[in-house]
Amino acid sequence: MRQLKTAIASADLSSRAKRRMATNLAAGLLGRIRDAEAAYLERIPENLRDSVAYDDTDLYIGLLDDAIGAMEDIYA
Repeated sequence: MRQLKTAIASADLSSRAKRRMATNLAAGLLGRIRDAEAAYLERIPENLRDSVAYDDTDLYIGLLDDAIGAMEDIYA
């Protein structure tokens, strides 16, 4: 994780093209996180579909979708 933080901190964002590329990379990472949350949601047993964990995960997926959409709209 430290290497990732270092890479992010040292990213060259000096031009609009580089910022656009960084935004696309961030949206891609959020997409992977969203997919992992969706896979977790699918693994929740049927008898726990009314649980707080299920509802929270469903909410997180929606929020991630919103964030990804907003990031994709930034340089559209």
